[in-house]
Amino acid sequence: MRTVFGILGTICILGLAFLGLGTFADPKFEGNISATVNAPVEKVFQHLLNLEAIPKYRKEVVDVILEGKNAKGYPIWKEGTDMGGYIHFEMTGREENSWVRIEMKESSFGMKGFWDYRLQPDGNRTKISVHEVSEISNIPIRAIFMIVGKDANLKKEIEILNEVFPF
Repeated sequence: MRTVFGILGTICILGLAFLGLGTFADPKFEGNISATVNAPVEKVFQHLLNLEAIPKYRKEVVDVILEGKNAKGYPIWKEGTDMGGYIHFEMTGREENSWVRIEMKESSFGMKGFWDYRLQPDGNRTKISVHEVSEISNIPIRAIFMIVGKDANLKKEIEILNEVFPF
């Protein structure tokens, strides 16, 4: 019986530590990442606009539903996740072969923010810089990002680009 209480006590302490980590973590994040991608800028730009292909590169996304266009004519869409959640996105700006801004309007896991993608030609390659400004209101999700790194989304973006356009 003492062993059971010891195990339960340890689980409770770890659970409280996890929630404490999320509670005291700053909900806001701002960061940048840059890389060189093995493709011309036109191909990288088209990849960023190809919303229907998102589930092919992001295993946690099971479907993309195009919901319409905003006043500028840019797409608004919803991504369904493999855990039954959702994310609403809107493209809020773009400049041909140069820049794209995507805004996460809301999500079922309490995150919102925006990502700016800046592209520069580098011969047959592309220098890409991604700037993220995000906020997580959900305490357990905030704790997870403290453990995996608040820049996990930025790193994932570069990882995907390197998978799509390998060296």
